[in-house]
Amino acid sequence: MGSLVLIPKHLLLQIIVGPRDWRIFHQTLVYEGFGNVLVEAQSFGCVPMLFNSYAAAQDIVIHNENGILVTPFNIDKYVEETKDLMMNSTKLNQLGINGYEHINKFSYEETYKKWDRVFMSHI
Repeated sequence: MGSLVLIPKHLLLQIIVGPRDWRIFHQTLVYEGFGNVLVEAQSFGCVPMLFNSYAAAQDIVIHNENGILVTPFNIDKYVEETKDLMMNSTKLNQLGINGYEHINKFSYEETYKKWDRVFMSHI
């Protein structure tokens, strides 16, 4: 049986997010439901890069606006896009800023407003 290890919050955040120069979040899954992890990465200013292999990918990431969507399983293109971001700090920074701003549409407040409109339309 393992033992419980408590990690201080400031160290846990660094473990999860990594150093500030870790700015690209790679997701190489074949399928994902909604992809909360993409929204979480964007909340830290990370740029998500993933295969456009499931419908929800386009709900969260807009190609070249707030992240990178790569043709499913095109490894060469995935590598090319990664190199491009690594060499183009202006693009990397802008995608990170756009992603951070884009995630507001997934906030609890915005979700509540949407559900409220649905319920009110049926009263």
